[in-house]
Amino acid sequence: MKWKDIKIGNKLIIVFLAIGIAAVATLGILSFSESSNALMKKTYGELEAVREIKKNEVQDYFDQRLSDIKVYSVNSAVQKASERFITAFDTAGLNSPAYQKWEEAHGAKLKRYIDEYEYYDLFFISNDGDVAFTVAKEDDLGENLVSGRLSGSPLAKAFKKGKNGYGITDFSWYDISDEPAAFVSGPIEDAEGNRIGVLVYQLSLDAINEMMHERAGMGETGETYLVGQDHRMRSDSYLDPENHSVEASFAGTVEENGVNTVAANKALNGQKGHEIITDYNGNPVLSAYTPVKVGDFTWALLAEMDEAEVMAPVNKLRNEIALVAIIVAVIIVVVSIYFARSISTPINKGVAFAQKLARGDLTARIDVDQKDEIGQLAASLTNMSEKLKEVVANIQSGADNIAAASQQTSSSSQQMSQGASEQASSTEEVSSSMEEMTSNIQQNTDNAKETEKISNNAAESIRKGNEAAQNSVESMKEIAEKISIINDIAFQTNILALNAAVEAARAGEHGKGFAVVASEVRKLAERSAEAANEIDEKSKNGVKISEEAGQQLQEVVPEIEKTSRLVQEITAASNEMNSGADQVNSAIQQLNQVTQQNAASSEELATSAEELSSQADQLKQVTSFFRLDDQDKHRYQTVTQKNIDFAHMNQNQQQAAGNQNSPAGQHATQPAAQPAGQPAGQQAQPAKPQAGYNKTGGNGNEQAAGEKDGDGFDLKMYNDSSSGQGNDGSSGAKGKNDDKDNDFENY
Repeated sequence: MKWKDIKIGNKLIIVFLAIGIAAVATLGILSFSESSNALMKKTYGELEAVREIKKNEVQDYFDQRLSDIKVYSVNSAVQKASERFITAFDTAGLNSPAYQKWEEAHGAKLKRYIDEYEYYDLFFISNDGDVAFTVAKEDDLGENLVSGRLSGSPLAKAFKKGKNGYGITDFSWYDISDEPAAFVSGPIEDAEGNRIGVLVYQLSLDAINEMMHERAGMGETGETYLVGQDHRMRSDSYLDPENHSVEASFAGTVEENGVNTVAANKALNGQKGHEIITDYNGNPVLSAYTPVKVGDFTWALLAEMDEAEVMAPVNKLRNEIALVAIIVAVIIVVVSIYFARSISTPINKGVAFAQKLARGDLTARIDVDQKDEIGQLAASLTNMSEKLKEVVANIQSGADNIAAASQQTSSSSQQMSQGASEQASSTEEVSSSMEEMTSNIQQNTDNAKETEKISNNAAESIRKGNEAAQNSVESMKEIAEKISIINDIAFQTNILALNAAVEAARAGEHGKGFAVVASEVRKLAERSAEAANEIDEKSKNGVKISEEAGQQLQEVVPEIEKTSRLVQEITAASNEMNSGADQVNSAIQQLNQVTQQNAASSEELATSAEELSSQADQLKQVTSFFRLDDQDKHRYQTVTQKNIDFAHMNQNQQQAAGNQNSPAGQHATQPAAQPAGQPAGQQAQPAKPQAGYNKTGGNGNEQAAGEKDGDGFDLKMYNDSSSGQGNDGSSGAKGKNDDKDNDFENY
């Protein structure tokens, strides 16, 4: 459905609803976008703050571990204890009384130290690589890190690094502890600067996890974790401690237990930033990443939070906006329906009122009590209805008066035209009979001419047939001669075949084949002779028949030629009769024209009266489309129309009736007699009607009824309106249907 075809009430509802929804949608989209951006910015800010805090904590932690070992390695008590353990191990072994003595003296103190500083273990290693002492007393105690089974272990790497200075060894799998291990190592020197051995701390994962698992302000899905260059965990995952712990990542694969995300790779490449990525669990997260320099290696520190959790307030806001939009839409619909009805209801009343007027119901009323433009429109429609009532009431009253007057005039005119019509009818019958006679004569003439043509054609055809028969006879004779020649050839062939048979018989055995051929040739010659005789007989019979047919045709030709001459004589006689009939018919036609003109002149007066009556009936029919109350009819009818006096029309009717009985009246109603000396083809002049009929204007009643005496009614106003429709010389009956719609539109 097109927009212009929708009702105005529905249009208003649609427009209001569209505007309201567009406004709410725009506001909602802007609010959602702004709040989403603000929340993302806030979350990134928080993640970056956490990231930096964790980075500083990690760096401080390892810096403190380096500081610890630097301070502890130069401590005199540590120097003395390490020297005693290394000397006792080298000289007496682990189970010697000397070693046990120092174990009892220093073991408990060293145990309290690593517990206080949250180390996993503490090692005293000799310069030769012997593990002389450990607090944890694991299987690495007493092993040589240079040539023993632990020469490739992380502890051996820490020993090598500690011999040359202080350093940190990254996490790697340590079989002795059955878990990944990282170490801090440094040399132990005496007062003179001589290296006693190497001090090594095995770092505890609990301390690192404690830092990483501090989740203040991280929500339900926020976490921070460390990733090494090998994409394995350097701290346990808070969200997936089973599959993404440090131990699980080193025990499993990078794909299943490590971290190889976009953010981790960028951080390991030295980049710092934030973005939405897919984390190790396949979930979209907001990730803030940074590289962390630890000793001589780099880790990636990532602070992440699930996008779903971050966007939860925004999604809630979106749902609230949608709910508000629905409520606003309902309010808009209710308000727009009320407003649309306040506009469309009076408009619909106006439309219904106009439709009733269009159907001719002038009794309709419109009930609109408003002062705005719609009220003004309703008032204008009411005024138009009142004016239309006034016009229709006057027209209907006038039409009734015209109908009454035209009936009086038509009655008189019919009596005047009756005599002229009867005379014209008689003349028409005579003329019609003469035309029919002329037509029959003409038809006979045409038939005679056609018969003459047929006779001539038949004679010519018979002559050509006779010639063809003669030619056929000659041809058959020639064929008979040729056939006789064929018969002679067959006879000669038969003689030759007979001679050949005789010669073959003389030849004996050698002539048998030739005898057979000669026999067949003789048979063929005999059959040819028989056929030639049959053809010769048929040819002779054909010649005989053709000669008889030619003789009969020669006998028919003179008879046909005689018939053709008789037909020519009939044609000439018919032409003469036709010429005479045309002259008689021409005279009758002239007489008929004069009679028809007399009849037309007498009928035009009646036609004019009937036209006036027809116009009055048409006017009544047109105005009958409108329905008026009786009260409206009497209220809008003029005083003149209420007091119409038909006295002068009755007087004219009586005068016309008297004229019909008097000689003058007969002269007026019948055609004038043609003078005796007037030629037959000359048109007789019709008598002029007594009432002063004027046939060019179609207003023959103007002179008789154009005068008004006393309170009599003047019909000229109606004649003027009807004459406008009859100026083309057509009757009122012809223009009745054509003028109906025009009159309706005018009124």
